[in-house]
Amino acid sequence: MRITLLCAAMAVVPSLLHAQQVRIGPTLGASLLEHRDTSLTHGPLVDEITVGRTVLAGVTVDLRFTPHDRLAFEIVLGPYHNDVERSCISRAGQPPCTLAPFRSVSRGVLYGMYYVRTFGSRRWAPYVAGGLGVKAYAYEEDLEPENVSPTFMAAFGAERDRRHPIRVEVRAMVVQDNPLLLGKTQFELQARATFLFAVSRDRRSAGL
Repeated sequence: MRITLLCAAMAVVPSLLHAQQVRIGPTLGASLLEHRDTSLTHGPLVDEITVGRTVLAGVTVDLRFTPHDRLAFEIVLGPYHNDVERSCISRAGQPPCTLAPFRSVSRGVLYGMYYVRTFGSRRWAPYVAGGLGVKAYAYEEDLEPENVSPTFMAAFGAERDRRHPIRVEVRAMVVQDNPLLLGKTQFELQARATFLFAVSRDRRSAGL
């Protein structure tokens, strides 16, 4: 994860120098899907994995290069406390065992970088976005070190480009290696809203 963050930092510095305007603001949202998997059961060990819904909150730094092109960097925290592995050992000649929590996610942190392209000049301009990042998991029991997975995202939404821009979107995200699913790919669907505030003057309007 450190290498990925270092690469992102190296991308930020030259981008800041060429951006027409820098904006920053909070991002709020939610992960909408719930998935349950029992296919990991083997032998006497009975497993049930739940990957559930969660709320999301973080910070986005948005670099505006043209009226339609932006590059965004974000850090978003989600408790992901509904991501749980339950298990028990089934013994021959005994009643079915009762599943109990074995591993529970205490938090998941998303680090991402993505490109945003808006269309038109209406009050609410539609846009598409795509990018990549990492998702880091931590566990309540501390049974193992933090797990990190590459992520890929695509989104569509609308942006109100006024003095204080607002961006709302639906985002599809692929987590390449979900640790609870033993490295299986996970699809996550999110709804997000980002509220942006300019921290530098627009160079185009300033004649720079």
